[in-house]
Amino acid sequence: MRGHLTVLTLCAALVLGLPIHANEKPSPEFQAAMKELGSANNALRNNVKTLDYTAIEKDATRIRAAFTTVLKFWQEKKVDDAIQLSQAGIDAANELELAAKAQDHPRVVKGQAVLSGSSSSGEIGAIGVCAPCHTAHRVRLTDGTYEIK
Repeated sequence: MRGHLTVLTLCAALVLGLPIHANEKPSPEFQAAMKELGSANNALRNNVKTLDYTAIEKDATRIRAAFTTVLKFWQEKKVDDAIQLSQAGIDAANELELAAKAQDHPRVVKGQAVLSGSSSSGEIGAIGVCAPCHTAHRVRLTDGTYEIK
């Protein structure tokens, strides 16, 4: 009986002594970058529909700058999958800018699909870089805000 009590006590101490990993509020810079990505992605969607290549170039610049901030955030946290997705976002923004400069509609649509996972006509393309990261690293709170998992 005494041995069982000792085992239970040790198990309880181990479980209670484990560090608890809590969600955290993202930095103001990270939050601003996420809002900018949402805004730029919405603008991009409309600009691809109207084939406004000059505006698409500007969208790509905004997206690249926001993903640069996001990349820095994840590099500081050493989260490999988020780092890779952020870098893919920067690469897609670079490709999108080149495609817009060349006025190459198929490449623009492909670049948009890499970022958001769908084409200008609403067809589902690649999963995109945003959704997998949100799924893996974001939790929505009851007040509608988000924290980092």
